[in-house]
Amino acid sequence: MTDADSELRVSDTASVGTLSDPHSLVDDDRDSRRRTWELELLISGAVVFALLGIPGRLDDWFFQLQLHLSKDQYLIAFFSYYYLKLIAYALIVSFCTNLSVRAYWIGLVGLHKVFPRGVRWDNVKDGPISKKLQQSHPSLPRLIEMSDKASSLVFSSSFLIVLIFLFSIFCVGGLALIAWITSALAFNGTYLQQIWFTLVAVPLGLVILCGLADKLLIKKPAESWEGRWYTKPLEAVLRVFFWITMKPLSTSMQQTLNTNIPRKISIPLFIFAFIGLLGFFMVNFTLQASDKLAFHGYSFFPDTRVERNLSSGHYENLRQPGKLYRHEPVIQSDIIIDPFVKLFLPYSPRRHNRRLEALCPDTEPLPQQGFSLRKKPKPIRLSDDQISRALECLGRLHSIVLNGETIHPQFDFHARPDTGVHGIIAYLSTEGLPPGRNTLRIEQVEIEEDTTDSDEEPIVEYFIPFWI
Repeated sequence: MTDADSELRVSDTASVGTLSDPHSLVDDDRDSRRRTWELELLISGAVVFALLGIPGRLDDWFFQLQLHLSKDQYLIAFFSYYYLKLIAYALIVSFCTNLSVRAYWIGLVGLHKVFPRGVRWDNVKDGPISKKLQQSHPSLPRLIEMSDKASSLVFSSSFLIVLIFLFSIFCVGGLALIAWITSALAFNGTYLQQIWFTLVAVPLGLVILCGLADKLLIKKPAESWEGRWYTKPLEAVLRVFFWITMKPLSTSMQQTLNTNIPRKISIPLFIFAFIGLLGFFMVNFTLQASDKLAFHGYSFFPDTRVERNLSSGHYENLRQPGKLYRHEPVIQSDIIIDPFVKLFLPYSPRRHNRRLEALCPDTEPLPQQGFSLRKKPKPIRLSDDQISRALECLGRLHSIVLNGETIHPQFDFHARPDTGVHGIIAYLSTEGLPPGRNTLRIEQVEIEEDTTDSDEEPIVEYFIPFWI
């Protein structure tokens, strides 16, 4: 191809950015295809604008929901949250990249339109070595072509990534539902995690074996395996997997990329992108879950919980509206003007269920944990003995020390109206307490074998000072 032909072709491409006769655009299919970049920009901008708020909403949903879940239920919710957030991240990164590359392409096209002859090397005043290095880099026409291809590849590849994650969500959600039904009907709500892992491992192993067997047939002539007894079961398994994984939507796109981009380039890029998304999610989630990210210069401020430290999470009047507080004991105010101190101790299924089993092996759970499909479940008549034993068991999770003296208040069940967190509440009389500072210390009861499995901080005691 001559330089004149190249310049003519790029100039033709550059003319896409200029005003043209609308009738010629309709009639000329080639020009219509070239104007797809306008749709890319429109879709990318709209999607990025819509997606920017999704990660925060997913965080709010998950961190609020996980307060009410047991260990097995938490695992299922976490995987759903995990994949949904990966989809949001993948789309945001892909479309932002597409917008950036396409904007760069538009700048190149406009520059080439103004100066179609490109660089006038005779006017370059750099030294010979610098000039030689600059001439070795792609010219404007080449950069225009490369950036155009890169932008289109990013735009199409993002949908392929989303389809992969959507397939994972459907599999995780569908198998989780089957696992829950099996657990509820056959094992009284237990072994949910083990059933779910089995349902994932068995079909996945079967598909892998069938895929390996199918590849072995490549080396054999067709007449040696066509019509054999094993071909129909093999085809049936692969066909089911083909439809479940939404291959009709992704095969053409995936194989086009696979067969046109060298594997030594496509595979490292895909691995880098996938691992990068996973790494970013895990770092972000760990920092959010643990609140360990801090940047300050407070040399004489304790990082640990001490008696002379007022935590706003322990007082209803000091809590920030909209902020999610985890399972922390709470009273109504730091300054008590009421005749009673309302002490609420939250109940965390994920943190406390196994501890309750160890502390109270003879106490039966009141309702079975799981999903409730009815808005108002049918009431179950509980005996006073069942209620008393459950409250006593929950009260044994912590010991309560008021001004250095252990107390045993009477508890009642309570669900907080702001977060819906369930727990027990006691009303401590202020009669006889000295005016000024008083301190509540909530200590976690130790058990011989702590089976707690939670990503929440294993706090063993809380200090709640208050003033009368």
